[in-house]
Formats: sequence, structure tokens, C-alpha cells
Amino acid sequence: MQEEVNYTSIVIAIIGWLVASYFNNRAFKRNDISRQKDKICQQIESLFDNVLDKLSSRDTKELELDNFLASSVSLIEMQLSHLSQRIGKKLLCDEQLSSIRSTPLDLLSKKCDYKNELHEMKYSILEEIEGNYTKWFFDSYSKRFKSIFASKRNTPNTDLNRLS
Repeated sequence: MQEEVNYTSIVIAIIGWLVASYFNNRAFKRNDISRQKDKICQQIESLFDNVLDKLSSRDTKELELDNFLASSVSLIEMQLSHLSQRIGKKLLCDEQLSSIRSTPLDLLSKKCDYKNELHEMKYSILEEIEGNYTKWFFDSYSKRFKSIFASKRNTPNTDLNRLS
């Protein structure tokens, strides 16, 4: 005697697995993007700490600082570019990146309170990255909900069209 196969249970199990897989992949992507963003923020903090050390050292030459900034900022810029391609939004504007390259060199030639200026610059950059990341994170949810509701509103109601 053959047992009957319950196809409904199989279909429901497959659909459940597909939905769980979709949400798992989506969560993995968000976590990966968050890790990359955190790594970039750590690199920026490390960059500013190193710049502070170099500026406080009396024997730092402008060329040495310029080379250090060029290599460090280029690496950060490359990672930001890669991340912005994945999320479709820039986390840091080009003006901030260029100021990271130029401001420490300007501070080397000036005799001013460079520590305070660098701290303010570092925190404004980190704040911009976090703000843009948060906008991306929550905008992606709101865009999905808006598109779902907009598609339901824009769907013509055939019963109402017949009455008109």
C-alpha cells in the first residue's frame, strides 16, 4: 500500500525555507555593511591619532605627513567607494575627504591649537558617516513600505471601474 504524499506540506516547507533564506541573506548583508562601516570609522580614528602624533613631533616634515595622508586617505577612500557602491549612497562627501588630506598639512605650517581642530574634524566626519548610514538603513525600510502601499493604491479597482 502506497502512502499519499501531502504536497501542500512540501510546498509550505519550501516557501518557508525560501522566506527564511531571504531574510537571513538580507541580515547578513546588513551586518557585513555595518562591519565595513565600523572598520572605516576605526581607520579614520587611527588616522587622526597618527596625525596628532606626527603634528606633536617637532621633526615631522611636510613631505612625510603628505605621504602618510595620501596613502591613508586613499585606502579609506577606496573602502568608502566600495561600500557606497554596495548601498547606493555616499557615506562621506568628497569635500570631507579632501579636507582630511589638506587640513593637517595646513595645521603643520600654522602655529595654532591643532588638537582641538583635529578632534572637531574627526567627530564631524564620524558623525556624517553615522548619519548617512542611519539614513540609508532606515530609508531602505521606508522605501519598501511606501512602494508596497503605493502599488496597492495605484492598482485599479475593477469593481469601481465598472460602476463608472
